Amino acid sequence: MRINVLALNLACCDLLRSTVSAPLLLLSVVSRRWPSGLLGCRWYLALSILFGTASLNTVTAIAINRQVGSISCIGVGDGGQGGARVP
Repeated sequence: MRINVLALNLACCDLLRSTVSAPLLLLSVVSRRWPSGLLGCRWYLALSILFGTASLNTVTAIAINRQVGSISCIGVGDGGQGGARVP
């Protein structure tokens, strides 16, 4: 899995969360009431959970991808020879 795809996915998740969730939250804090009714509240909750979970899973995938890359780079599991073989 390429890191660029994961970084793009993370950027999209964060962008959607900030454009969908943040304005409603800010409006509710300023007006001291929920501006979009029960249906809006349910959609807000569902989208916040969706984007937050997707963002968290993407960060986890990036960390796993980097860990696998670093392990294969140093040659863990090849008898202690490191990444390079000496003839």
